[in-house]
Amino acid sequence: MRKFLTIALSICFSVYCIAEEVTFKSQAPNQVIVGRPFQLTFSVNHRGKDLRAPEFTNFEVLAGPYTSTSSSTSFVNGHRTSTFNQTYTYTLIAQHPGTFTIGPANIKVDGETYQSNGVRIQVLPEDEQTTADNTTSSSSQRPQTQR
Repeated sequence: MRKFLTIALSICFSVYCIAEEVTFKSQAPNQVIVGRPFQLTFSVNHRGKDLRAPEFTNFEVLAGPYTSTSSSTSFVNGHRTSTFNQTYTYTLIAQHPGTFTIGPANIKVDGETYQSNGVRIQVLPEDEQTTADNTTSSSSQRPQTQR
């Protein structure tokens, strides 16, 4: 009985040590340009479900959410290490210049709700030089001549 109790406690302690804290975060560029697409990602290090994205005020959603998962397991000197990541990706486009905040998202992991950070994005106006370059490159086609 004593041996059984020792083994059971060892297993519980091992599972406790292996259990990783849930992290849920959002990422986006600090600066974007009006009219150019960019990606906003929400990543969680456990298998999540029921993602509740924030309102994307001042941004248009072009695509998403696309979901991807990755996991890895390694054994080093008899110790097992596992990682897991689930990512939700949105492609957005800014509608006008300014500094905007996209609020946090919520996700459920093992019945508990977790909240990501919000992101602050500075939206810059389209560069006049870029506009001139685009005009030049699009008008640089050779005119067709009839023979």
